Amino acid sequence: MECSQMRVANVNKFGRMARRSRGHLVAMLSVIASCAALAAPGVAQAQGPAGGASAGSHAAEYKALIEKHAGAIVSVRFVMSFAPEYEPEMETNGVMVDPSGLVLVSNTLMGGFASQAAARMGRPAPTPKELKVILEDEPEGVEARLVARDTELDLAWVQIKEPGDRKFASLDLAASATPSIGDRTLSVWRMGKFFDRAPTVTENRIMGEAKKPRPLYVGFGASYGAPVFTANGQFIGVGVLQQPDSEEEQMDAGDRAFMILPAAQVASATKKAQEAAKSGKDLSAEEAAAAEEAAGDQEQPAPEEPAEEPAPAPGQPK
Repeated sequence: MECSQMRVANVNKFGRMARRSRGHLVAMLSVIASCAALAAPGVAQAQGPAGGASAGSHAAEYKALIEKHAGAIVSVRFVMSFAPEYEPEMETNGVMVDPSGLVLVSNTLMGGFASQAAARMGRPAPTPKELKVILEDEPEGVEARLVARDTELDLAWVQIKEPGDRKFASLDLAASATPSIGDRTLSVWRMGKFFDRAPTVTENRIMGEAKKPRPLYVGFGASYGAPVFTANGQFIGVGVLQQPDSEEEQMDAGDRAFMILPAAQVASATKKAQEAAKSGKDLSAEEAAAAEEAAGDQEQPAPEEPAEEPAPAPGQPK
């Protein structure tokens, strides 16, 4: 069964299975997490140069984009706690959006999709913990905390805990542009640990625009959470997953799509995340505490019904 089919049509069926045993729940959530990661249209799904042009004709643009922005593309490693007996280590990319160490990541790939599935089943949401941001000069990673999520926009933000006086290479969200349908787009991202997290460029075009549920560009070739640029390197937006919320019982195939969230919306949401980061907020700790409390509530046995008193024997007073 394809991931996309399983993630939409069979969530309720998996929910019934999950309620039968904790083992089913753990197995189902792990598959969902894998599918969410594999479904990201990253390097493996990226198309060649838009319009059929050879990669060589755009070599200068590709090199310039990597030189200018690869330093801001980091990896975020974390442990995803699905259940006490199942806590796999995971890794996704992110983009540094503030020199103080604030990283923008995909909410989907930070447990957002698995949380939505768990909510449909009435189960505690899986939570990320032990976060580390992996930098080019810090391959072991530096400790970080989750400071904010925006589930509607499919964005999340991670803050390096002790940046000190260091100023990190970051993406200027204000240096943006508004594309038109048909314009070429480029995205720079990093491959996985096995490939030494090498920076890569993918290319596509703006194929359309959506007005609802918010202004969005239609375009593929990037990954969830990846910044998208014009051919000359101006910031357009970020790749996100858009879909109805978890309260929707039915969902058509066309109701879930990879889209590009425009730069202005990314910048506005990031301002709120910056405030949360400055306040010292640790959302991962709050989510873990909430999940633990929810799990405790679910494991509490239901109160026993009081036993009925036996009927008095014939001849005895009631």
